Amino acid sequence: SSNLGSSQIYATRVSPFGAVVDPDGLPISTAGGGERAPSIAWNGERHLVTWADIRAGNAGRDVYGARVSRAGVVSEPTGFVVSAATGDQTEPDVTTAGPNWFVAWQDRRSQTSDDIRATRVDADGSVAQANGIAIATSGTDETEVASATGPDGTVALAYQRVAPEAPYGGADRVFVRTVSPK
Repeated sequence: SSNLGSSQIYATRVSPFGAVVDPDGLPISTAGGGERAPSIAWNGERHLVTWADIRAGNAGRDVYGARVSRAGVVSEPTGFVVSAATGDQTEPDVTTAGPNWFVAWQDRRSQTSDDIRATRVDADGSVAQANGIAIATSGTDETEVASATGPDGTVALAYQRVAPEAPYGGADRVFVRTVSPK
């Protein structure tokens, strides 16, 4: 949405038979300021929904999250902060990490280029690394992070990076990093 100030995050549950359970939607985040770019993952007991949130106004966008039960009950109706560092934190992507989740995002705290940072969010909603851990922080932009969890619990993070080094000459390339979020 180009008007971030008016966007909100809603969800709906769908039955195993394809019926829409919540035709009016479940409000996940309706906080003032606007929300966008939701991502969701299921840990076997609850969903974690993450999004970019601009409720801080001119202080920049932050990554927020909320846990949602199978019954559609939102544990944190106003959300909780996943990352609120200086600059913008946007485009979150969440995957499971055992009973927990692992959230990665595009981070502009350096004020010079976009980086990829991440943190584990525990099943109780606590954020393990409040400042996030650096996944990719080169001098060029790293964007478009996508994550997946392997059978051993290792999380693979794929992202796009402008690669000025030979033989790429400034082309956008896809890179992958793996993390053990224990």
